[in-house]
Amino acid sequence: MPENIWNPWRMMALGLLLVGATVLVTTLVMGYRGVPWELAPSRSLMHSNGPVRAVAVPNQIDVGECNASARHRTWSSMAAGSEYESAYRFCMHQKGY
Repeated sequence: MPENIWNPWRMMALGLLLVGATVLVTTLVMGYRGVPWELAPSRSLMHSNGPVRAVAVPNQIDVGECNASARHRTWSSMAAGSEYESAYRFCMHQKGY
């Protein structure tokens, strides 16, 4: 009597071998290509059309002038709080910082 060819365990083993072979081939092909396309930097990040702005560090003269201006505007010392800070930031912004 011929053996049952459609044994469910045998079919499951063949299916798992087919899935394993597919995973192996896919892994080898993607590994050969290098970096997957999801991890590669996009063109928009590499080539920006916007101008590059240098970070400006204020010099001591400008800081002193803005401190004096803020004291004059708020009629108080540095301990006055948010009004002084607002006047100081406004002065620094006017100077380009």
